[in-house]
Amino acid sequence: MKRERGLLLLPVALALSVMGMLAYAMARGSADEVAAIDAEYDVEATRYLAEAGLRLAKWQNERVGCGNPKAFGTVRLKGVPGELRAIDVELDKGEFEATVRAESPRGTVSTVTLDKMPFYDRTQQYDTVLPNSAFRDTTISSVSPNAPDNTPESLEATDAKAHFLLSVALESFPTKARVTKATLWLYLDSSNSVQTVRELAAHAVTRAWTEGTATWNSPWNTSPGGSYEARPEAVTAIAGTNRFYRWDIGPLVRRWHGGALANFGMLFKPSGLNRAIFRSREAGNNRPRMDVSYNLRCD
Repeated sequence: MKRERGLLLLPVALALSVMGMLAYAMARGSADEVAAIDAEYDVEATRYLAEAGLRLAKWQNERVGCGNPKAFGTVRLKGVPGELRAIDVELDKGEFEATVRAESPRGTVSTVTLDKMPFYDRTQQYDTVLPNSAFRDTTISSVSPNAPDNTPESLEATDAKAHFLLSVALESFPTKARVTKATLWLYLDSSNSVQTVRELAAHAVTRAWTEGTATWNSPWNTSPGGSYEARPEAVTAIAGTNRFYRWDIGPLVRRWHGGALANFGMLFKPSGLNRAIFRSREAGNNRPRMDVSYNLRCD
């Protein structure tokens, strides 16, 4: 029972591998092609299963910390035909290596090896609050498209008229760490909004900017209002004032920290908001706050 409960906690990679296997099955041909297709399917399904097993081996070992790596015995995933066995696992200088053997009910065998996977200690989670000195923020407004922000203690969000930018430096954050979650908190002072739906979306900015000089038109000359990814990282519903609101931005911070995306901060784009005023890093209290949790890499 403990093993079955543990399997339910496998990372997304495992779920995607199994989904890929099932999708392949659904794409099989008509009845007269079944014999030939089944053989090909069996090979592909077993390979998917073996690749899922690599993630399972890594996940199981990270749950026991940075000690001696452990192979697992025969494992059957509920609802998935075939079985898995880790036949070799090693940990060398913080990098995980594993070989997994998968066998289908028809006897097809696939053995997959993956090495040099970064390895983290899941037994210990660290929590930190980034210092206020790590933040930079400013408002950009279409009302004065070429003028920098002149209200440094506040940040404004108004539909089609004002966005605000916020960045957070990660230098104080351990280099050899994996972010498990990151939460940004912003305090709303006042708002004239009366719309039924009121939201504030956080978008990853795609161009460098500077606090105190950024405007609606600059430094993004071809995209007034800011250069940012179209898909928001997080959207938060806005209701009453004089309270904190949260944005869960763990995936974005992981991209920044891992180097997948340059850290140019976030742009906050409103929907249904009229002069919503948040407190900035320069406010006397209730300033922006970011809580980050992480695991450390085994070395």
